[in-house]
Amino acid sequence: MGNSTYNNQRRNSATQQRNGAQARPKIVYESLNDANYVDRAEKVIKNLQNDRGKFDLTTTQIRNILAMLSQLYNEVIISNHNDLPANIVSQLQYLKVRLVYTAGRMDAVKQFIEQGYILEHLKEIGKNKEKFLLFCHYMEAL
Repeated sequence: MGNSTYNNQRRNSATQQRNGAQARPKIVYESLNDANYVDRAEKVIKNLQNDRGKFDLTTTQIRNILAMLSQLYNEVIISNHNDLPANIVSQLQYLKVRLVYTAGRMDAVKQFIEQGYILEHLKEIGKNKEKFLLFCHYMEAL
């Protein structure tokens, strides 16, 4: 019975810590532009810090997200099109699916995607090459 009480206390403590991290003020959504994307990224990162000033999101998790985007970025940079080619638009849709899947598995990634409005910014891109490049710069700033 004593062991059960100990486990309940640990579970309650972990729940309180998670809820405390989620209780941070939410950043208001704003479309990205050349003037604001760095400041937006800075606000997101500061908001993701836990009470000890550390991040629950690991550099490996961030690198995995950037790796998915990096290949697309390279293809778009060498492209002569003013709009994004259909295959890139399709791959951006797949990126959304991967992000949602990863967010479902890891709470830190979920917080990163929600606080940074990553899915909303991806949706905003559409077929616009300039918006895609700006999004890539935003992700690098994060």
